[in-house]
Amino acid sequence: MTTKTLSLTGEISSDNLADTVSSIKEADRTKGPTTLYISSAGGDVIAGMAIWDILRSTINPIITIGLGEVGSMAALLLQAGDWRIMTKNTTMLLHDGQVTMQNKLLDSKVHLTEALRQHDIYITLMAERSKLTKKKVEELCSKETYLSAEEALKLGLVDEIRNPRPYKTFRKRR
Repeated sequence: MTTKTLSLTGEISSDNLADTVSSIKEADRTKGPTTLYISSAGGDVIAGMAIWDILRSTINPIITIGLGEVGSMAALLLQAGDWRIMTKNTTMLLHDGQVTMQNKLLDSKVHLTEALRQHDIYITLMAERSKLTKKKVEELCSKETYLSAEEALKLGLVDEIRNPRPYKTFRKRR
């Protein structure tokens, strides 16, 4: 079986969307699970949802591993894995998204309606993949909520915590 490893780091945006989607599709061409390492504070919701859709449409299983920080949209993408792992010292951030509008009043209303629709999708997907109700996810997202790997495991947001291996002792050669 082939080992397929991908990384998603930095801001999730339309700038790196094409490369990310292409890498996932290419990895899915060969049999066996694909491991996706995620280390990101989050980013663009639309780009993130596109990555979610491609991860959930693969033929082969996806293993997602959170490293360092998985915040906001990156926390959702971690949920896209068939098996979800956080390393012991990783932090997950859940919060409401941000909306910036510089439009005419009626255009702003349209943008706000879409932002609320995307927010509802985010809440629904997080609840479906965890042990949490939509109401509990909304409560966690209503403020900046930082979770340790242990807390994320307890809430059903990950399936496993990957602990560091023990240190090896080396002897000097004489």
